[in-house]
Formats: sequence, structure tokens, C-alpha cells
Amino acid sequence: IPGGAASTSHTQLVAGSATQDVTVGLTGTGRGTGPALTITPQTVDFGPVKVGTTAPARTVVVRNDGDATAPITLGTTSRPGMSLTGTCASIAPGGSCTFTARYAPTTRASHSLSVPISTTGDERSIDLVGTSPALPTAADDVVAVPFDTTTNRTGTTGVLANDTAVAA
Repeated sequence: IPGGAASTSHTQLVAGSATQDVTVGLTGTGRGTGPALTITPQTVDFGPVKVGTTAPARTVVVRNDGDATAPITLGTTSRPGMSLTGTCASIAPGGSCTFTARYAPTTRASHSLSVPISTTGDERSIDLVGTSPALPTAADDVVAVPFDTTTNRTGTTGVLANDTAVAA
């Protein structure tokens, strides 16, 4: 059986009756598999990134493991703070194309972008995810510490707020 678009022939010995075997000639043409996309990585997780900063760019490789050229169609490739860029109109069999994923959050929230990528008979997606954590609250900046009894004769516990000791 051909593994792709090719012609082949084969002779097969088939066990017949107890006195005679039968030989049968076989011929055929394989149809091929067409384009077949492999995406590495399929999901890019930028993790937590502060608003106003930019995560390091990440590379996504799309490979055509099929036996026919893959014409490439991309869906929406950006949203505020997140994008996928690359210029691939098509990918030859055994070839690949590189895309660049970027994340520069403009708001504090979880962000995601799913970019559909399709070719003849094959549709996938490249998923980008990241978070921009909320600002810490005042309570997050407060740490309870014992006062030094040489400066605070009561020996009570106070709090440290913005690096300044405050009595509790």
C-alpha cells in the first residue's frame, strides 16, 4: 500500500486448496494525505506580566507534515496587549513557518487570544494566555513585627507599613 500519492504493484500468494496455491496480482495508486499542520507550542503561556511591561517575545513554529502545499489562513491575530505575527501564505510539504507571539498587558486581568489557523482540510488554533496581576492592597503591604524594646518600652507588637513602624 503506498504511503502517499504514488503507484505501486504487488504480487500476493494466497493459500488455496490442499493441492494448489493461488497467486494474485495487485496494483493501485495512493491518494496522499494532503496538508497536515503541526504547531509547536500550540499554547503560549506568558505567565504573570505587570501592566506597562512587555514579556519576552515567544516563537511558534507551524510545520506542514503532509504531502501537499498548505495554503495558510489566519483568523484574528491581535487584541489589546496581545498579538501573533508572521507572514506565511503557504507552507510546502516538510516546510515550516515561524510566528512571533507578544504580550504587553494594558489592564490588570487574565488575557487570552485564540488564533484560528487553517489549511485545506485541517483547522487548528494557536492559543496565547497571560495574566497581569492586580495591584497589592494596603493590607498586602502591612507586616506585623515586634518592636525593639529599647525604643518602645512597652514591648508591644506593632506593624510595619511602607517601611515605617506604626503602633498597633
